Amino acid sequence: MARRLLPVIVASASLSRHGALAQEPEAAPQLGQPGFQAPNPPSCAVAWADATVDIVEFAGEVLEETVSCAQWMGWRGQTPFGDKKTWPLHNQRGCAIGVLASASLLSSAVSELEGAAFDCFGNNQACGESIAAAVEWLMDAGIGLGKASNDCPYTGDNPPFNSNKDLPLKGWFCWVDILRVIQRLIKTAKSIDVAVATCETSPPEPEPATAEAEPEPEPLTEPMPDSLPDNSDRAPLPEAFGDGVAEPVPTPIPAVEAAGAAAAMAPGPEPIAAAEPAAEPAAEP
Repeated sequence: MARRLLPVIVASASLSRHGALAQEPEAAPQLGQPGFQAPNPPSCAVAWADATVDIVEFAGEVLEETVSCAQWMGWRGQTPFGDKKTWPLHNQRGCAIGVLASASLLSSAVSELEGAAFDCFGNNQACGESIAAAVEWLMDAGIGLGKASNDCPYTGDNPPFNSNKDLPLKGWFCWVDILRVIQRLIKTAKSIDVAVATCETSPPEPEPATAEAEPEPEPLTEPMPDSLPDNSDRAPLPEAFGDGVAEPVPTPIPAVEAAGAAAAMAPGPEPIAAAEPAAEPAAEP
């Protein structure tokens, strides 16, 4: 009994295996369909967290700039407590660095949200993400230049921004600022290169030129005659030979005139020649 059932079991197993191979894989559910999963859930969560932090820090920078950029406190002049460029609370160079920091944080938030669009929803926004990242790194390079202008002056230079305190530490921070600027410029160039590669830069196709409509012919003012004139009594027009010379067409002649013309052209009797005069007889001697 077992020997009889063995071929049947093998055949059914083979059919089920080939049938499973022949079935096409089911398409993955798209966004909005039940069963859809984010392409990269960990990166999706990180992107949303980073974007939230950038937006909160951007708000904090704006609040600080309302004090550091308060021009009504005065930018020039001396007080018993210090120079008005850096006292009280406001600071010219700090204001410039804060404005660049706000722009950098806002660009970073946009870049993170563009990345989350792909990590969470599968929507590729590499063009916008790279452009926002290029702006972010460029603003960071400006921040590095502002900090270097505070940390790199020699002793006694650039008052009142340079406090001339702890010079070895200031020198170390000067090198950090310079390297930061170089790094941020390299990242800016990389982001620009990615944007050129991912964004559509092909020129638009030219629109087809529309042909100018030809003016419609004006209607005839005079009506066409109902019938053409009868020209049957006229002689036919000459036809052209191959060499371009027209053969004359004879005009019909009435019968009487034709007979007279034929008689005139007929040869007549030959004229009788005049007789020569006879020779005179010779005179006798």
